[in-house]
Amino acid sequence: MAADSALLLSLVEEYVSGLQDSKAKDTARGVKDGQFTVLQLVEALGLSLTSSQTHTRARGVQLLSEVLHECYGGLTEREVEVLIAFYENRLKDHHVIIPPVLQGLRALAKCTVLPPGSAVSMLRSLFQDVHVQSLMLVERACVYNMLINLMEIREAELKGLGADFVFGFVQSMDGERDPRNLLLAFQVAKNIVHRGYDLGKFTEELFEVTSCYFPIDFTPPPNDPHGITKEELIQMLRDVLTGTPLFAEFLLPLIIEKLDSDVQSAKLDSLQTLTACVSQYEHKDLAEFLEGLWASLRREVFQTTSEKIESAGLAALTALTSCLSRSVLNSDSEDSLCTFLDLVLEDCKHHLSEPDLKLVWPSAKLLQAACSGSSRASHLVTAAVMPSLVEQYNNRTQCAHRRTLLEVVQRFIQAVKASPSTENEESVFLSFRPSLCSMVFSALSENNASLQITATSVLASLAQQTGLLLDSDIELAIDHLTRLLLTEEDDRVSLAVVECVRALAALHPAAFITKLIPRLKNEMFSEPMKQDDNNEASEQQSHHAVRQRCLSALAAMSTRSSVVQESTPVLLEVLSSAHTGSVDFSVEEVVLACRSLQRIAEQVQDTEETGRCFHEIIIPRLLSLALQAALQDASPDRCSPLLEEVVLSAIVPVISTSCSRLQPTLAAQTASRAVSLFLDGDVSFLPDNSFPSHIQLLKVEVPQMDRLLSQLEEVSCTCSHPLSYTSAAKCFAGLVNKRAQGDSLDGLIQNTMKRVCSELDSASSSVRTQAFTFMIWLFSLLDDADLGPMAADGFSLLMSDSVDVLDRGCHADIRIMYRQRFFSENSAKLVQGFNNAPQGRLIISDKPNSVEATVCIISETLSVSPAEKKPNYLKALSNIVNKLPKQVQVTELPALLSLLLEALSCPDQGVQLSTLSCLQPVLIDPPSALILQLEALVSRLLALTSSPAMVLPFRARVLRALARPLDDKKRLVRSEAVRARAEWRSRGRNYDAELQRCRPEAALVEFGDYHPLKPIMVTDTKTRRGTRKGSTSSSSSSSSSAPADPLSSMLDGTDPLSMFAAASVGEAPAMSHSASAGDLGRKKREKEEEAVGPDFEPWSSKRGEILARFTTTEKLSILIEFLFAEGKAPSPGSAVSEKVRTRLEELDDLEEGSQRELLNLSQQDYANRIEELNQSLKEAWASDQKVKALKIVIQCSKLLSDTSVIQFYPSKFVLITDILDTFGRLVYDRIWTMCSDPRPLPDSFTVDDVNDTAKETCLNWFFKIASIRELLPRLYVEAAILKCNRFLNKSGIQETLPRLTAMIRGIGDPLVAAYTRAYLCRVGMEVAPHLKDSLNRNFFDLLGTFRQISGESVQNQLVLQRVEVPEYLTLYSPAINWILQCIAYRAPEACSHILHRAFILI
Repeated sequence: MAADSALLLSLVEEYVSGLQDSKAKDTARGVKDGQFTVLQLVEALGLSLTSSQTHTRARGVQLLSEVLHECYGGLTEREVEVLIAFYENRLKDHHVIIPPVLQGLRALAKCTVLPPGSAVSMLRSLFQDVHVQSLMLVERACVYNMLINLMEIREAELKGLGADFVFGFVQSMDGERDPRNLLLAFQVAKNIVHRGYDLGKFTEELFEVTSCYFPIDFTPPPNDPHGITKEELIQMLRDVLTGTPLFAEFLLPLIIEKLDSDVQSAKLDSLQTLTACVSQYEHKDLAEFLEGLWASLRREVFQTTSEKIESAGLAALTALTSCLSRSVLNSDSEDSLCTFLDLVLEDCKHHLSEPDLKLVWPSAKLLQAACSGSSRASHLVTAAVMPSLVEQYNNRTQCAHRRTLLEVVQRFIQAVKASPSTENEESVFLSFRPSLCSMVFSALSENNASLQITATSVLASLAQQTGLLLDSDIELAIDHLTRLLLTEEDDRVSLAVVECVRALAALHPAAFITKLIPRLKNEMFSEPMKQDDNNEASEQQSHHAVRQRCLSALAAMSTRSSVVQESTPVLLEVLSSAHTGSVDFSVEEVVLACRSLQRIAEQVQDTEETGRCFHEIIIPRLLSLALQAALQDASPDRCSPLLEEVVLSAIVPVISTSCSRLQPTLAAQTASRAVSLFLDGDVSFLPDNSFPSHIQLLKVEVPQMDRLLSQLEEVSCTCSHPLSYTSAAKCFAGLVNKRAQGDSLDGLIQNTMKRVCSELDSASSSVRTQAFTFMIWLFSLLDDADLGPMAADGFSLLMSDSVDVLDRGCHADIRIMYRQRFFSENSAKLVQGFNNAPQGRLIISDKPNSVEATVCIISETLSVSPAEKKPNYLKALSNIVNKLPKQVQVTELPALLSLLLEALSCPDQGVQLSTLSCLQPVLIDPPSALILQLEALVSRLLALTSSPAMVLPFRARVLRALARPLDDKKRLVRSEAVRARAEWRSRGRNYDAELQRCRPEAALVEFGDYHPLKPIMVTDTKTRRGTRKGSTSSSSSSSSSAPADPLSSMLDGTDPLSMFAAASVGEAPAMSHSASAGDLGRKKREKEEEAVGPDFEPWSSKRGEILARFTTTEKLSILIEFLFAEGKAPSPGSAVSEKVRTRLEELDDLEEGSQRELLNLSQQDYANRIEELNQSLKEAWASDQKVKALKIVIQCSKLLSDTSVIQFYPSKFVLITDILDTFGRLVYDRIWTMCSDPRPLPDSFTVDDVNDTAKETCLNWFFKIASIRELLPRLYVEAAILKCNRFLNKSGIQETLPRLTAMIRGIGDPLVAAYTRAYLCRVGMEVAPHLKDSLNRNFFDLLGTFRQISGESVQNQLVLQRVEVPEYLTLYSPAINWILQCIAYRAPEACSHILHRAFILI
């Protein structure tokens, strides 16, 4: 016992002293284990709890609270009472002690033995002694949670506080801003409102403290760990505001006010809140605000710009009407519903008489929404509106007006149907029945297709209303529908008629059985009339279209079992007649009959009569017809359509769908019959049994199920007919899928796999395709030359549901999330297979005695080239990803995005289509990883637009050919021609590119072709791309041989006035210098860029690929110095000496001062920061803060020495070198501008053409850069302005490149050095592509650094970042790629051949 006391004292002392916070858990564990009690803990804390030191008391209370938080369940009622008294007293203590006190009270509030009255005592002390909003977030959350706990377990006691509890809560919540605490506070307020707490005189205060957040305007931060959404806050606040009618007088004016807002989300929230609150209110709560509410709702519907707001407004109107309809009328009360509907009718009714104006539809929608509120409202509105609509229809003659009026009537019928009504109540349209029927039948008799379509919809709606259509009306409707089916050629009308037939037949089956089915049967079995040769083809086509419509109508009407028993024999007779040839049915018509049977099986009601019809008639009849067709003697004159593969494929889903809808007993009998038929030739159940007495379809001698599986396996692996072996494989798969797990199933699969693998491993086997079809899931086949593409397509089959076998409708055993499991198990194998596809390798020999490393290119000879294998892996991967749920796609996309983007560059169109279908759903709501790679994605999509498969080149030809059908005599032909032309005309065009292609290419003029005007056209001709060194076909030679055009200088911006304006600007920012100098600088840059021909792939084309390939999910950081400090821009009137002194002081502080490190940046955030720095550079330059601009470039260059996230380094290099390129251009343009005074600098200028001011400025820039202390930023910044050496001396670039190349050897990190060399080669190619020595030296220096990879420094770095050496080596590929490309450009043929191979294989 003494030992326990000593232990407790030591734990308390260590915790209170602040040495170890973990001692609180040890103490709580001791209390739980019974080692010591809470009383002993309080005694041990005695001195700490009564200490005069605030910190000591706080630590003591905190220890006690943390122990109570873990052990509150074991306290007695007396202990709880004492502890509550202690904590209530501590609430008056120092503010530092309040947080642990609240934590302790929250723990005690969870106790089940909480003494009576203690909840009230705690809350009184809390509200009196604590200002909740002055607490930190966690302590405020503690208060709200304590209130929620007490409201759950001590509700009666809290209600006893009356309005004081509400007042205390209002004071505690007032001013809360954190969304996490708002959810808790709204929960407390919701409990107060919904559980009947007495609000007293604080009703308005509670409303004000909660409604100040209405409407919610909250955007959660990205990757919010708390998961709080705007929708949660909106719903919780709405529950508070709409929870009691006491808030009506405050809430309704607030809603009217918010509906005047221009913010769409505020309007939508207000309308949804109005809909929710009126369901809780009574009519007397709304009476005062009806006019204001109606004015707001009318405005939102009449002037809406959003469908969501319009729908919300109509829903609010329906709810408002429903609320007013609940009022109980007496002689003294005013009818609020009639008053409100009078307002609605007054503003909307007169618009219905103007069907050609745009307000007819908003008015109709408002009236229909009011109709939907209640049965009483629908009677009042229809009684006022329908006579006017009927009169308008009868008076109007234009079909467009009549169609509009019919559509309005239909909306009213649907609205009345949706309104709540009593069970046997008569339809409100009963008094208008004759007028409505007359309107519909007259519209069906018109020749206007749109009017006919609308009439069929109205007819279907009328049929849904009891008593609106009599038997005579149904018969007349059937006559009209039959006429339209047989005569109308417009597909839209036919589709509308078929849908109307479906609706009417479900309600009146007897009429359709006696009238429509016999008529359709006669039409289908009739032969087309004999015509002359010219009209025979047209008549055949017309008759075929009629049969198609009849078959569709038969399928649509067959939803009741009585109709099915009459319609299915007709369809079966079509198949039988086609087989026997008694009626000439085409293969397409036979397929349509089968699909009609399938549609009937899918939609018919599940009854015993229907099941027996399929079991005893349809399935046996189909099997009999198929067997008869297979056994008939082959005739050279005629072959049964049932032998066609497309027909057999259409019969299969009919049988499978029919079996899936059978009752278990009938399904078992059907399965037994089918197996007996195929195994034993039992044809006794087939109708028209004229088969031989014994048919042995399959020769087997093993037991029943095993016999069936064995024979199916044999057919799958040996049959030469594609449909047969594919169907056998499907059947085998379906049976195995449903077989019970166990040794029998395992043995079956092992034996099957052994056989299939043996066939696949034999390249000479004649049944490899059959075997692969049987086992589609083998990965190794992606490398096979013959079966690789089929294997890639097979992944789509494995990830999809097979509608005829492996589907839930066929009762297949489909495991949950099997697609995700298949992806997780196999995607890595596909990626590995893609990466391991054979390709050339670069082998570096580093012998100790060699001065230079030797490069050897070794190409492996393969049976299948990588170009043939890699697309298979890409296609398989895209097929797998395409079938994943979107949520899984978004999470897996970052890791696979680089491969999917590479798949878009694959020449195989199948790979392209599969990848595009994979990316399409993700592009709707793109994740951040895809946004980061947007440039690479867009570049690949643009490349696809020039694919040979694109139809754009044929546009003009197709439009010309479609001009003739526009004048065809048939309306349907004209309509299709217009639609086709519209599709072709909607294709976009790149007019700039077309203009460039149409411009004549300038050429030099020969002496014999001389004409005085020609030199004007050709003197400004640019040097042709690809012109080699020493060529004389330059613009300067042409220009000198022809007289100058006196007007050309006025057009190119070099007129004297522009030059004078440029001189007056002086030291203005670069963005504001004259147009003359800007144009000259742009022309000069274009001239110099032509030093590299079109056969050289520019850096810009590689930029997006690098960003797409090298990504990371690690957090990044940026160390920034001085980048956000405002530079001191010198005043215009300051002396030159002051300017110089200021700039020298800034340069002295260039690398000294405060630093700021931005941590935990995502890849997207990092890219955004770099872009911000690029913009800051441009802004600083434009505001004449050149030193600040230099600081930005130096600090960005320093970032390239950071390899803490090494996988991202290539992308970082791309982003930061963009800033360096910007800086180089700005410096060069500034100096070029200074050289243009007093006359423009010639195109091929020399040092002698540069004035002294420009030389001094250029030299000053190089001096500034030379003063940079660190090697890496000094190298990068000097390389960025390498081009400026042209202003200083003739051989400046030639001397600088070797010096910078040698300086790179001082960089210790081999990866950083490799990319520095790549950048130097890049700027060297831009300014002096003919200087090959520095390029070669950089390349061999790069080879020499590879020995560092095995060194301790690099290896430690790789271990620390968990990067394997092969993965690390891939980081060098962009740099080596670029250097080799630069070396190979216009190199001698032998060297170029070798280096191009190296470039491709790296």
